[in-house]
Amino acid sequence: MRKADDTEMALGSDILSAALEGYAIAKAFGKGAGVDALKEAMATRFSGRRRAVKPDAE
Repeated sequence: MRKADDTEMALGSDILSAALEGYAIAKAFGKGAGVDALKEAMATRFSGRRRAVKPDAE
């Protein structure tokens, strides 16, 4: 069961990464391209503050 949980977690991470990339592309290149409704829908999903990234302690 643990392998299934790990696989599910990895898949979720991949899906979120792809969604974030798509959102960034829509924001960057979507002006006048007819994707305003899509950008607005995605903005509600990805709104909020980003978490601060902690620097790696090397």
